[in-house]
Amino acid sequence: MGCGSSKASSGKPIKVLIVSTSAAKMGDHDTGAWSEEICGPYYVFKDGGCDVTVCSVSGGDIPIDAGSLSDQFKTENDTKMIEAGSGPLKGTKALAGMNVEDYDIVFFAGGHGTCVDFPTDEVGAVVSKAFQAGKVLAAVCHGPMCLVKAKTADGEALVKGKKVAVFTDVEEDQVGLTEKVPFLLEAKMKELGADVQCAEPWSDNAVCDGRLVSGQNPQSSVSVAKLALSAALPKKVLIVATSSAKMGEHETGAWSEEICGPYYVFADKGCHVTVCSVAGGDIPIDAGSLSDQFKTENDKRMIMAGSGPLKGTKSLKDIEVTDYDIIFFAGGHGTCVDFPTDEVGAAVSKAFCAGKVVAAVCHGPMALVKANGADGKALVKGKKIACFTDVEEGQVGLTEKVPFLLEAKMKELGATVEAADPWSDMVVKDEKLITGQNPQSSVSCAKLALTV
Repeated sequence: MGCGSSKASSGKPIKVLIVSTSAAKMGDHDTGAWSEEICGPYYVFKDGGCDVTVCSVSGGDIPIDAGSLSDQFKTENDTKMIEAGSGPLKGTKALAGMNVEDYDIVFFAGGHGTCVDFPTDEVGAVVSKAFQAGKVLAAVCHGPMCLVKAKTADGEALVKGKKVAVFTDVEEDQVGLTEKVPFLLEAKMKELGADVQCAEPWSDNAVCDGRLVSGQNPQSSVSVAKLALSAALPKKVLIVATSSAKMGEHETGAWSEEICGPYYVFADKGCHVTVCSVAGGDIPIDAGSLSDQFKTENDKRMIMAGSGPLKGTKSLKDIEVTDYDIIFFAGGHGTCVDFPTDEVGAAVSKAFCAGKVVAAVCHGPMALVKANGADGKALVKGKKIACFTDVEEGQVGLTEKVPFLLEAKMKELGATVEAADPWSDMVVKDEKLITGQNPQSSVSCAKLALTV
């Protein structure tokens, strides 16, 4: 990945910590780290302009599995490291002496030595700390041994419910070490509740689940590093607002919190945020959303800053949605006029089919009405979503003024609508589609979109 100058949201080079095993033996089997699983990622990160540090569990020179440097397995990255004197692999600091919170990416290299010193309480605690601090966590081949003792903030196994790739049980059998490893890694991950994504033995298979990136085998090392680097780069976010100030005779517009709340969630996380509207120009804000009853701290913050992002916006048709990682459709009753159109539907379809995260809150899912999946069917068909409910529409007295009830329309299109009590914070994730029920869900919807 020739990024040249990968920068974190701070503007400084991305900092990467590569962690290696210190174990040269697994029982009576001579082993260590697999060279390509350190060297391949090392040069991806270095060539990408990152600040790279290599450490090991116990510190000192890293033991390299001799097999990984045999004629059969030695790579150009291994050769490059050897010709440079292998300095990064010598005299390394111990993992216990590193503060993982100082790094943007923590990458655990593999090799059978990891079977000895990665699945420990010590390493698990480091992994947990890094992940809970919002860092990108990556591991390849046997490197995911580091995940075995890692926990979430609520004490659950970190990998529970997450997609991972690891050295498979079939590959372990093919290298003849099934009886020598302490446990089969694929089986262990499944036992811990992970969704293990297996490819054919020895094929390049890297998987990204939010900030957790993992790979199946040595062939996947470079791909995992590239994915990790992409995950650590600041995300580009497009917030789309209505341009309609009226819904029939009813004065409306965008609901301020549904733009401002997400805007500051994204901006405060270092994202590059752009606000546009369907027709461009200044975004009409529903006066009710800025009343004493509904004005939020996010609204006040935007007003104090001069509301610049909401003025003179570009029109959606002049935006290339595939240039963004997240496309967020804000709500407000104005969306009932200009979101359920072929134009907006086409933009949503294009973004979603390109693998982008599509998020929408309250009436924002009006943008989904004319959107289709790659199969030409309604995008929401068979998907779980949240949206402004028919009960909530009744409670605000606009049932007879909206063109249709959004909850009913979503059900008609084949969506599974998950509705909570009126005005409660409710967000739903269905792969890369994130939706929220009402203004109270705006911040949660944005936060969830950042995890995908």
